[in-house]
Amino acid sequence: MNFPSYPIKFFIMKKLFRNTGLLLFPFLLMILINESVRIFSKTNSYHIHGIKTMNSSQPIENKCTWVCHNNTRYCKTNHVKFNHKYFSKTDPLYFGMIHFLDTRDSYVLMNVFILVILIPFFIWYFLMKSMNIQDQIVDIKKNKSWKS
Repeated sequence: MNFPSYPIKFFIMKKLFRNTGLLLFPFLLMILINESVRIFSKTNSYHIHGIKTMNSSQPIENKCTWVCHNNTRYCKTNHVKFNHKYFSKTDPLYFGMIHFLDTRDSYVLMNVFILVILIPFFIWYFLMKSMNIQDQIVDIKKNKSWKS
């Protein structure tokens, strides 16, 4: 007797929809938040690489601006809220990343590639692996009788 393969196709489409949604949702949320903030922002814009930004180039004590991007010491003094004893561990990673981006032909392109594409892709990939393992655990529990 042949059974229709609809449940299998539905399951695959459901996983594909879930995985694609989890890949796209953070980017869409980021765009939604940025554009919503832009409407209500009262700060003067800054121009960098010919592009108008949302943040000011003036220092603001309670908000990171382009001053923080260009002067990390100002940001660490005024905005960093976590325990300062961790700077000895985080600074080499942070400044190493900045140095790596500065040594490439295009700082902007490498910044986008690493921070917007590569790192989120790895996070998404490992999240999918974790969810697939969780699905396998649920299937095993469903198909086996567990004795305690």
